[in-house]
Amino acid sequence: MRQNISISEQSRRQIEELAAVYGNMSAAIEEAVARLHRCHYPPPDPPHVVGWEPVVLAAPAVCAETQREIPAFSTAYREIWSDGRIGAILSREALVEDGVIVE
Repeated sequence: MRQNISISEQSRRQIEELAAVYGNMSAAIEEAVARLHRCHYPPPDPPHVVGWEPVVLAAPAVCAETQREIPAFSTAYREIWSDGRIGAILSREALVEDGVIVE
């Protein structure tokens, strides 16, 4: 059986004030934790090329940079991205022009 508990107007105001203070403190704590998290765990760098892997072509391919055909059974270079994806096929000449390969 439920009992109706009556509280005074003053007690009700105090409860409301405490709830408001608690809400403000919770929001402040959440913001501080979020700031700490951003400092310790900065957002990742945008995906970018981290290297080039030499590959021997089984079929002719087109260099993504020069748009020239690379013949089958020749060495080309495949981009390796920071997010793990495999990028475009480039010719040796394109990498020499970009200064990646120094002759």
